Amino acid sequence: MAEPIGLTIAQAQAILDGYHGDRDNSAPVASLAHLDYGYSPGTTTYLIRLKPSSAPAASTHLLVLSHPPKSEEFSPDPSPSYEPNTLDAQHRLLSQLHSDPSIPPLPFPKPLSLSTSPTDAIPYHYLLLSLPSSSQSLTPLSIARQKGLLSEQQKLALDLRLGAHLKQLHAVENDWFGPPALESDALFSWQEAFTLMLEEVLTEAETLARGGNLGLELELPADDIRTALSRGIGGFIFDDVEVPSFVWVSGSEDDVLLDIPSDPGEADANAQDRDVHIAAFLHAPHALWGDPLLERLLRHPKPSAAMWEGYGGDPVVFGKQETKMLWYDLYEALVTLVRAARVGAREEEERVRWAKVAVERSVAALKEARNY
Repeated sequence: MAEPIGLTIAQAQAILDGYHGDRDNSAPVASLAHLDYGYSPGTTTYLIRLKPSSAPAASTHLLVLSHPPKSEEFSPDPSPSYEPNTLDAQHRLLSQLHSDPSIPPLPFPKPLSLSTSPTDAIPYHYLLLSLPSSSQSLTPLSIARQKGLLSEQQKLALDLRLGAHLKQLHAVENDWFGPPALESDALFSWQEAFTLMLEEVLTEAETLARGGNLGLELELPADDIRTALSRGIGGFIFDDVEVPSFVWVSGSEDDVLLDIPSDPGEADANAQDRDVHIAAFLHAPHALWGDPLLERLLRHPKPSAAMWEGYGGDPVVFGKQETKMLWYDLYEALVTLVRAARVGAREEEERVRWAKVAVERSVAALKEARNY
C-alpha cells in the first residue's frame, strides 16, 4: 500500500509562513500529526496545531498533500470522472461554500492557500485549510461511537445536527451535473452525467479484472451490470433529479470530526451530559454536483430517525429511489475497488471488504429492481 507523504515540522512551518507572508506574522507550529482516518485516496493529510500563546483565532489547520503528477501521466485526455478531485478542484469547491453569503455556515474547513508548484523545500502539491474549531480534542464520529464516548442524548443531538448540515449542503445548487472533472462537458442531465461516471469506472474495473490486476479475487459481472443499466435508463430512473446539488459523496463517519469536551476533574456521567459539537467535516476529494441520494452518509450506516428529522424527512418514497441507491452503492464500490487496486490496498481493509460485498449484492438486487 502507498506510504503517506512524510512531512517535517519545519516544512509545515514554512508553508504557514508562506501563507502569512513572513515568519514574524506567522504563529509557531506546536504539533504535527498525520491523520490516518478519513477517505482521501492519493493524498496525505496532516493536522497542524499552533502554539496557543501566539496563535490566531484559527489555531488548528489541515494540510493536504499530494505528489506532483509524473511526466508520463500527462495526457491530452482529461482524468476520468471517478478520480479524486484535484487539490485545485477541492480549493474551488470549498471556496464557494465559504464565499457565497447565501450559503449558511457549514463545518467544512476554509481554504487558505494552494500550491501546485513544488520546490526543493516542499516537493509536493498542497492545500492549506483552517478548521472552524480550535479544539484540542478532535475525534472522528466513527471512533466516538466505537469507543462508547457518547451518551444517548449526545448521539441524538449529533444525528439531528448531521442531518441538518447535510440538508443545508444539498441546498447549495449549481448549473451543471457531475464532478469538477466534467465541468467542461456542461452536462444538464443527471442521468447522462451519472451513466458516464459509472461507465468510466466500470470499464476501468473490467480492464483490471481481465488482466488479473484488480487483485481482489472478485468476479466482475460487467455484462449483467450493463444490461441492468440499459433497463434503468429506459425507465429514466435518474431523470427525477432536476437540480444539481452539492454532494460530499465519500464523506463518512470517519470524516466527521467531533469536539468532545473532557474534564478529568468531572465525573464521567457529568461529562457525557455535556454538548458535543461537530467541529469539522474533512475536505472534499469526491464532492460533486448531483443527486443527494449519492451521499454516503444517507446510505451507510442507515440513518437514524433523528438524522432524518434533522434532514427534514426521509427522501426515499418510491421504489425507483431504492433502486437508485443500489446503483449508488455499486458505483461507490467500483470506485473503491479500482482505487484499492491502484494503491495496493489489502483485502482485509474495511472499505475493500464492504466494496466486494456491495458489488455482488447490488448486481443481484438490480436484476429484479423496480425502474418505474
